[in-house]
Amino acid sequence: MIARIKTLIKAYVYEGLDKLEDPAIMVKQYKRDIKKRMEELEENIQKQCREEKNLQYRLNELKELFDRKEEQAKTAVQAEDDELARKILLSKKEVWSLIKQLEQELYQNKEDRADAKVELEQLQLKYKQLKEKDLELIVRIQHLKNSKEPDLTKGEDSPNTKLKQLKNQEEEIENELRLLKAKNQ
Repeated sequence: MIARIKTLIKAYVYEGLDKLEDPAIMVKQYKRDIKKRMEELEENIQKQCREEKNLQYRLNELKELFDRKEEQAKTAVQAEDDELARKILLSKKEVWSLIKQLEQELYQNKEDRADAKVELEQLQLKYKQLKEKDLELIVRIQHLKNSKEPDLTKGEDSPNTKLKQLKNQEEEIENELRLLKAKNQ
């Protein structure tokens, strides 16, 4: 019994929503939603471009540091300072780890930006389609409004109908006048 009541309530709620939904208004809202998402994606893509430049700059710095550590380690080995060479090599290993981490971040950034660009292109296409649909709905609504306007050549209040009524009244009056004349003669 509760399930039936629940189903009944859902049916009336959805029916009410269906009646409230105006396709033209819904298309405009979809357009606003898509436009907002497009703006978010464009901002995100710009942010990712800035982040990529930053990551690339940091990566280049780390690679230069790695090369300097390499030279320092060679110099320490040539000077036969094993302790210094070990410290430099440990530092070099940390730099290498950071390089790999930044390369992964850079790769992920590029992947995310590519995905965002694809989504943006799809949204732009959808936005264009919704604009066309919006125009189509406006034309349809205008056509419906025009078709609902009273046709002056039809109906009880149209000039043609009133003219016919007046002619009929005139004929009736003329017929009555003839009858009166016939009676008077």
